Parts: sequence; structure tokens; C-alpha cells
Amino acid sequence: MLQNIISIDVEGSIEGKVAIQNNNSIYKRTNNELKEIGYNIDVILDFLDKHNIKATFFILGSVAKDMPSLVYKIANFGHEIASHGMHHQFLHLLPNKIVRQHIIDSKDIVENSASKKIYGFRAPFFSVNEQTKYIFDEIMNAGYLYDSSIYPIRGHDLYGFPYEKRSIHKMNNGLIEMPLSVMRIMGLTFPALGGGYYRLFPYYFNKVALESLNKKENMPGIIYLHPYEIGGKYDKILNVDFLKNIRYYHNSGTKVRYRLKKMFKSYRFGTHIDFIEQNKFD
Repeated sequence: MLQNIISIDVEGSIEGKVAIQNNNSIYKRTNNELKEIGYNIDVILDFLDKHNIKATFFILGSVAKDMPSLVYKIANFGHEIASHGMHHQFLHLLPNKIVRQHIIDSKDIVENSASKKIYGFRAPFFSVNEQTKYIFDEIMNAGYLYDSSIYPIRGHDLYGFPYEKRSIHKMNNGLIEMPLSVMRIMGLTFPALGGGYYRLFPYYFNKVALESLNKKENMPGIIYLHPYEIGGKYDKILNVDFLKNIRYYHNSGTKVRYRLKKMFKSYRFGTHIDFIEQNKFD
């Protein structure tokens, strides 16, 4: 049975959303938000352990700096630790020099917190696009083995890299790229298996997407979620309209765990690095 991949992007429930509203500024977490992250991670570790599943945790360098013991705890549970960048900011809006430093610094901080080498990188907001391909060289030069920043979709208001390959592949510079999962329907591409798409789309849609990837395309599905979406503890942003509240939070917690539990019973899941070690890429 083909191994699929489950990943957690470790950040607070509101910091990415605040970055959108505040001109891509660096967000300073409160003590309550640190407690929120810790609570949700504890729920996730218990949940994954109960179902004998190992996941990849893409952790912000700033989270690792604030909560090094939490990173070490996740690693001790046997999960893969990877970098989610330094702060939850759009990389394509930052100067090249700052992007390079964030990629390097986050690797050092996350590795030191985990007390083990890390291999993977995922850009905040999947913020690598046609204009910022140089970032892949920065990731490779910093010593990473793989990247999972490409979302091969178009039409999203925040991200998308529609012309890139959908399959896992080795880039010209040697970096292995592991794009986020999409579903093809009548020649059109739809996002699937991640974040709001996992929460808001019917379970059946994501199940069909996973089945299609595995059986028709011989590709793994890559699920990505955030701690609050599984753990269920979050702070709502003030002054957000009804529709955005649904987009950000609906079905978080119990319902997401129920959907994951159903998938765990029918499909095989593991980490990004496990998949790489089991396969060869040209």
C-alpha cells in the first residue's frame, strides 16, 4: 500500500491571519497563544500515538525559540521535525537577504531545539512563486534535503504556483520538491487534503482525492493541518466577518480528528522523510 504523508504546520491560530492584515509584519505571541500551541500539540501527540501514526511537524523558528522543550517533546515522540521558516510572513514580500537569513536561522534554531538534524522546509503561506524561484537555491544551500512549499493551484488570494509539477520530483539543483496535493476533475485543478480544504470540503471529496492520487496517479496524498485545526483550541480574531470565521475555524477539533481517524483506518500514513527514504526521485 502506498504511503501517504501527514504534516502539521506549527504556528499559533491567529498569527498568519494577523500578518495578512498588518502588512506582513512579525507577530509577537502572547502567553495565552503559547499555551494554545502547547495544548493543541499535546492533543495531537496523544491522538497520533493512539493511532500509531508518525507525522512531519513543520515548526516556525520563532515557535522553537519560544518553546524549545515542545520541539524536543515532539521529536521524542518519534515524529519528523522540519522548518516552517523563521516567522509567519510571506517570503516573496521580503528582501532576498532577509529570506536567506530566515531559511538559515530557522534550521539552526529548530535543529538545536529538537537535538537532531532536520531535512525539510515549508515556506509560510506556501509563499514561493514564479518570481521567487531563487528561494529553492537558498533552501538547498542551507543544507535542506527537500522542500514542500509549492501549491500547484491558481486563483487563490494568497498563494499558488500553477505551472509547476504536481508530482514529487528532484529539481535541477538537487532539492527534492514535494508539492501539496491537488485533485484533477475534467481538466481542472482543485486543492485538497489540507487546512481549510480538509475542514470545509466534505469528507467524501478528500477521500476521493486521496483515492485518485494513490490509484490513478500512483502519488501519495499530502495532508497538511495546523495545531488548532486538530486540537480545537484557538482564539478568534476580532473584527472578522461571519464568512471569514467559517473559513478560518469551522469544523476544527473533534470533526477534523474524526475525519483523520477514518482515513487512518483505510490508508497508510507517515512522514515526508520516510517517503523519500523509501523511494527514488529523478
